[in-house]
Amino acid sequence: MAENSIEVDPAEIATTPKSLQADILYSPFVNGLYPSQDNTHVIGIAGEYRGTYADRWKPKSSFFDAERPGGKRHGGADIYATVGTPLVAVVDGELEQRPDDGDAIGNRLWLTFDDGGERWRLIYGHLSSFVGGPRSVTQGDVIGHSGCSGNADYDGTCSGHNRCNMSSSHVHFQLVRVSDGVKFNPIEVLRWSVKYQDDDRDVDCDQFP
Repeated sequence: MAENSIEVDPAEIATTPKSLQADILYSPFVNGLYPSQDNTHVIGIAGEYRGTYADRWKPKSSFFDAERPGGKRHGGADIYATVGTPLVAVVDGELEQRPDDGDAIGNRLWLTFDDGGERWRLIYGHLSSFVGGPRSVTQGDVIGHSGCSGNADYDGTCSGHNRCNMSSSHVHFQLVRVSDGVKFNPIEVLRWSVKYQDDDRDVDCDQFP
């Protein structure tokens, strides 16, 4: 199992829910001040699902376990973030930087931690830069910045904009059980509330207010 892959085989997706005992920040952004796609903010939520794909508003494609081409599934969750947005460690753990090596996930951070007798890894993907080197971190420490590395800019709408003048820039969050490489829904396991989590629209993006 390739724990860094964005699109994974269905066998790599957890089929049962999981909860963690660790204290976890409610947002991966500094002080919870997340970037917004509609210029509004809701107090207490982690951020917003990436909404645009090409010229369509389709946040459900950002969900964990969303269908992907070739029978694959989305192994993480895509949270909208403008390029250069600071990201923080949401849990105490050990941090590693993995530079873009041609993989679809691009520059990524590994935040590894223990919980309930198991070892877990939270991956932050598509980053533009890292902050500091490999080290132990405490939740709230700034560890990197969002970007368009990997396949995030496959259609030019991460570094640029689509015809509705919206960017699809985002961070790919992936939660992996280290022992077997199985991917869990990071939104559920980290107990995050995310805007547009109930939005099942698939419409031309000019229909998004």
